[in-house]
Amino acid sequence: MRILILTEVYHPETVGGSGRYARDLARSLAQLGHEPWVLTRNPGLRSAASEESDGVHIVRYPVPAEVVPWLPAVELKSARRAAADLARRVRFDVIHAQQPMVATAALGVAELARLPWVYTFQSAWHEEYLIKTGRQQPGEAPRFSVAASAMRRIEARVLRKVGRAIVLSSYSENRLEALHGFRRPIVRIPGGVDLDTFRLDPSRGEARQRLGLPVDAELVFCARNLVPRMGLENLIDATAALRGRRANIRLVIGGSGPLAQALEHRAANSGCPDAIQLAGRIPEAELPFYYRAADLFVLPTVQLEGFGLVTVESLASGTPVIATPVGGSVDILQPFHPRSLTAGIDSRSLANKIEDYFEQPNAWPSAFACRAYASGNFGWDCVAQATERVYEATILDALRTQPRPPLSRFRRGAHGVSKPKPTHVA
Repeated sequence: MRILILTEVYHPETVGGSGRYARDLARSLAQLGHEPWVLTRNPGLRSAASEESDGVHIVRYPVPAEVVPWLPAVELKSARRAAADLARRVRFDVIHAQQPMVATAALGVAELARLPWVYTFQSAWHEEYLIKTGRQQPGEAPRFSVAASAMRRIEARVLRKVGRAIVLSSYSENRLEALHGFRRPIVRIPGGVDLDTFRLDPSRGEARQRLGLPVDAELVFCARNLVPRMGLENLIDATAALRGRRANIRLVIGGSGPLAQALEHRAANSGCPDAIQLAGRIPEAELPFYYRAADLFVLPTVQLEGFGLVTVESLASGTPVIATPVGGSVDILQPFHPRSLTAGIDSRSLANKIEDYFEQPNAWPSAFACRAYASGNFGWDCVAQATERVYEATILDALRTQPRPPLSRFRRGAHGVSKPKPTHVA
């Protein structure tokens, strides 16, 4: 199957879970014998315009490196030009859109618009914008700006085209239905974790030595983009509250973003600046060592957690997780260990749960139990196979209503995987 994945973020050009999700899904589909193509941004022309990596064809369209007022118009034109060029060269079987702007550009190309479409809805575009810009706070009713209203309409237009939607959590499913009245099939497929990268070695002591972290600390780790919805202020405050009775507690926050300076200031004025380290953006090769070094991973989200890829990465590394009861964190942790969820999103709830872990470690899952849960439920092989079934069902539905020959161009490959005949590319 030739699959065109439309995503505005792709790792490592961008940081965050959405970019890693797009990359790892594409790689895993290639391992199943499919031919994934990715159309994504190229901010400031920092990357190659096109390349092939791990069986994935990546095509990047240029956009400005910095956010500027005319960015949407520039991106739409640039993405549409790249999509049209791809459509002339390659015959695709299905489109998998993951963000609305690049999807809107592709809908402007007739050869792509008439194909079967799938959309991954991680969270609402306009809600992310409102929260990121500080126009909406936790618990508030949405206050729509002109830009947010336009974003909602654009996403709704894309969703009217798709045959099926993929969501990563029940939270995202509920938001999709509530905001857009989506009535076509919705398939819940969780995000995946690279089980070869995130594993049970090295030992905690070895990982701490490698990273220069104190061997005897009660080490709490969090890796997030430094933006308001992540609740990192509450985690810093919780650590400060615990320091008076837990002298060895240490918090390491990895990530970059607009709140970096404010969080540095908060840590410096917490009363225990030596216990709180903002490590900045952590290189991909180092991230597994941070998970292994930590006693505990904490996800203090206050709003809009579509899934929480870092949660399953930590569990795959054998490190227990504490999370606020927000969005996808409930889907991940409730079936495994309900005690992992805090009572609320405030700093006191976080402090109470962190202390509970260090006071009663035997009441929490072992490293082997964490690993087994992650590998049994979130491995990329299972996620890619479930996604493959969504593609097949969407193509079959399209054939019933608008006959076209994609499936006749398939032959069954080894292990029952559909593989395209070599006559696809014009």
